[in-house]
Amino acid sequence: MDTDLLRDLAPHYVVMVVLAYATITVANNVVGSLNFWVELAVIIVVFFGYRVAIVRTGYGPEIWE
Repeated sequence: MDTDLLRDLAPHYVVMVVLAYATITVANNVVGSLNFWVELAVIIVVFFGYRVAIVRTGYGPEIWE
């Protein structure tokens, strides 16, 4: 197992999970209770959007480029 790779990726995955949780929490407070499928769609958009944004800004790990 490549520990350097894990060390590079772990902070990004933690940020993605926190960002998805925060987005769902804000959406639930603003709109009200969301359907499971809507929450899943929001999570998918956050995960893929984060990765694209980080790679374009140059802060992504080398393996994502």
